[in-house]
Amino acid sequence: MQYAQPLTADHDALKSAIDRLKAEHDTAMYNALAQAANVFADVTGRKAIILLADGLDNRSTITADEVIQQIDPSGLSISTIGLGDPSQLGVSNAALDEQALRSLADRAGGAFGYANDVESLRGLYEQYGRALQSEYVITYTSPSALRDGLNRSLSVSLSGTTGQAAAEYNPGGLIPEVARRNTLPLFVGALAVLAALLFAPTLVARGADLISKLPKGKLLKKGARVRLQEESQPRIRLR
Repeated sequence: MQYAQPLTADHDALKSAIDRLKAEHDTAMYNALAQAANVFADVTGRKAIILLADGLDNRSTITADEVIQQIDPSGLSISTIGLGDPSQLGVSNAALDEQALRSLADRAGGAFGYANDVESLRGLYEQYGRALQSEYVITYTSPSALRDGLNRSLSVSLSGTTGQAAAEYNPGGLIPEVARRNTLPLFVGALAVLAALLFAPTLVARGADLISKLPKGKLLKKGARVRLQEESQPRIRLR
């Protein structure tokens, strides 16, 4: 794996570096992408990689998943251009693994294109160049701040054109969170109920004790009448 040219705005230097490129031996595509991501680590602004390959990686020590994890926080995108014959996959070294390149571009926020001749290759580079120069950066803040483990999906489309994009974000979290509420009234009410249940046996016992101490009298039969009379006064007769 060779690092042919540091980042530069000098077109002549870039052309010379491209002319010096030579294809040798096996393909370490994912290792090369990881190194390119490291080169872009300290670069600010819009960052993009255009990968020209057959998608047949047989030498890398890392996987596509590791590349995606490395570039995800940096806002770096990867677009791919496939060279080769898709019908020869698994048959010869002239094959093209279109699925691998398409999947990589989709996951890395780029686009996939197939070039089978010089004209189509030139057209793809021009297309990618125009796309990079006409991009918009949109920031969206979800109204839900809970870390509930649910995906936030966002779709954006432009009226009058066919341009559209979709993205998902997961805030993480294993146990769904709920919005905090003022639980003080509920707590006080529950405490009052528990206190009432705690003292209820004592109150009942005291009530029964008071009733037992009341003076006992004869029970009146149903329908009985009570006549109240004044106590007769003794009569004194004088002679």
